[in-house]
Amino acid sequence: MGGFLHLYRFCQRNLFYPQILLAASLCLFATPRARAIDRTACTRATMLALEGGNLSAWEAKRLENILATHPTDIGSRIKLLGYYYLKAHTSEEALVSRQEHILWCMENCPETAIVGTPYVSLDPNIDKHAHEKARLLWERHLRLDKTNTALLANAARFFSIDEPDLSAEYLLKAQVLDPLEPEWPERLGRLYLAQGINEVLPERRKDLMNLALIQLEQAVGLIQDPIFQLGLFADLAKVSFEAGDMDKAGFYAKELLAYSRQTGGDWFYGKAIHIGNLILGRIALQSGNITQAKFYLLRSTQIPSSPHLRSFGPNMALADELLVYGEDEAVIEYLRQCGKFWKQQVLNRWIEKIKAGKRPDFGLSLYR
Repeated sequence: MGGFLHLYRFCQRNLFYPQILLAASLCLFATPRARAIDRTACTRATMLALEGGNLSAWEAKRLENILATHPTDIGSRIKLLGYYYLKAHTSEEALVSRQEHILWCMENCPETAIVGTPYVSLDPNIDKHAHEKARLLWERHLRLDKTNTALLANAARFFSIDEPDLSAEYLLKAQVLDPLEPEWPERLGRLYLAQGINEVLPERRKDLMNLALIQLEQAVGLIQDPIFQLGLFADLAKVSFEAGDMDKAGFYAKELLAYSRQTGGDWFYGKAIHIGNLILGRIALQSGNITQAKFYLLRSTQIPSSPHLRSFGPNMALADELLVYGEDEAVIEYLRQCGKFWKQQVLNRWIEKIKAGKRPDFGLSLYR
C-alpha cells in the first residue's frame, strides 16, 4: 500500500504524466478482478467521497480546475463526487456536474470501487439523459468483456434499485463465473428479499422469498467467518418465515439467541436478541399461541443499546400482527420499552394512534 501511495503522490507532483496518474489512481481505488469487492478499496473511496462532502466551494473549484487539465486524477474526482452528492438535490449546476463526473468514471474506470458506491448512482427520472448514457456504457463494457466479474458487480449495483431483474441477471452471470465467491449469493439473496418485500402478489412474493432463502443459505456456506455468517442469520430467519418454512425460521431464530448467550455482547448482540425473539413470536402467533407471542415481543426489547436498532429502530412485524388480535396493551408496552434505544417521538405517535383505536402505518419498520 505504501508503494502505491508513493507512486500516486509522485504522479500528482509530476502532472505531465497523465497515463501514469491514471494507473496509480486505479491501483489505489481499483477492485481486483479475481474478487469483485475489495472492501479496503471501497472504504478508501468512500472516505475520500465523505471528505469531499466537506469541501468549500473554493476548494471544489480548485479540484475542477485540476481535472480540466488532468482528468485522470481519480482522487480529486472522487472528492468532487462527494461534494456534489447532496448539492445535486438543490442546485441544477451541481446536478449537471455530478452527472458529468459519474459518466466519466463509468466510461474510463468502470471497475473501480467508487463506481460500486451510491456516489455513482443515477435516478432514471431525475437524471434521465445521463442514465440512458450510463446504460449504453454498461452495455458496451459488458459486450467487450463478458467475463469481468468486477464490471458485473458494479453494473448490478447500478441497476439494483430501478431494474432489479437486470441486476439479478448480472449477479447470476458473475456467480457462474466465480461460484465460490460469497458476494454473489449474499447480494442475490438480499436483492430477492427487497423484491419480495415490495411484491403485492402473495404467490410471487413467496417465490421471491424462496429464491432469497436459497441464495442466503449458499452465502452462509461460503463465508468462513462465523460472525459474518451470523450476520446473515437474521435475514435468513425473516426470509424463512416469509417463505413459509417455519422449521428453518425457528432454527435460525434460535441460532441468533444462542449466539447472544455465548458472546455476552458485541456489535451484533442487540439485533440478534431482537430479531430472534420476534421471529419466535411470529411462529407462536401463527400456531395460535398469543400468550407466547406477547412474551417474545416484550423479551425482544431486553437488550443493551444496539448500533443497528439506534439507527433503524425496532422491527414492527409481530407488533402489527398482534394489533389484529386486539392486543393493544402489549404493543403499547413494547413501544415504550423500545424507547430505550430509539426515537421516543416516533414511538409516542404510534402509541397515540393505537390509544385512539387506529392501526399505525409502520412502513419500512415492518421489515427492519
